[in-house]
Amino acid sequence: LAAGKGVIVCMTRNDALNAGRAIAVERRFGGAGDRVVVEEFMCGEEATVLALVDGDVVVPLQASQDHKRRFDGDRGPNTGGMGAYTPVPAVNDELMERVRREILEPAARGLQEEGMLYRGVLYVGLMLGPEGPRVVEFNCRFGDPETQPLMMALESDVLSLLWATAKGRLSDEPDVRWYPGASLCIVLVSSGYPGTYPKGLEISGLPVFSPDEGMVVF
Repeated sequence: LAAGKGVIVCMTRNDALNAGRAIAVERRFGGAGDRVVVEEFMCGEEATVLALVDGDVVVPLQASQDHKRRFDGDRGPNTGGMGAYTPVPAVNDELMERVRREILEPAARGLQEEGMLYRGVLYVGLMLGPEGPRVVEFNCRFGDPETQPLMMALESDVLSLLWATAKGRLSDEPDVRWYPGASLCIVLVSSGYPGTYPKGLEISGLPVFSPDEGMVVF
């Protein structure tokens, strides 16, 4: 409801009071501010894991990391995402197995126990701290902008994977392969984003990259 920008990270008590005032009094996020949730501040490194889910079958995709703060150095307000990269060095095979076993598979089972046959993408945002992976959020969709570098890094045919998910055939050992190396996405936005910013500006001067240059402009 707040367009991915309704989270304010508060480092001090005064920051928290100012955030509450912005939400509840100034109505910075409109109707989304009718309800305010105060959450524990979690320290660590953030990671996103998208998984294909077919009932109780879970196939995790490669981990990515989204950067939400507006400016370099992890400063400024939260945005819908200023960029992402994959893979994430902090997420090794052992940690990914733990995420699958302790978070993704229990979530899929929980949906079934509530009478929902879920076939689709399950998004889990994680904080990687000293005690291990902790859940920041769940979504039932591909994440933005994490999906862009993830799709560029995927060597397999994504349509075949999505078709197997929709048809309940993920248990047939789907072909999930990744290109070697890293994939990086940078988001360009108007000055002032995520606050008040000019819209409808013409974009010009972008070079047309050929696929063998390894660059794509969305």
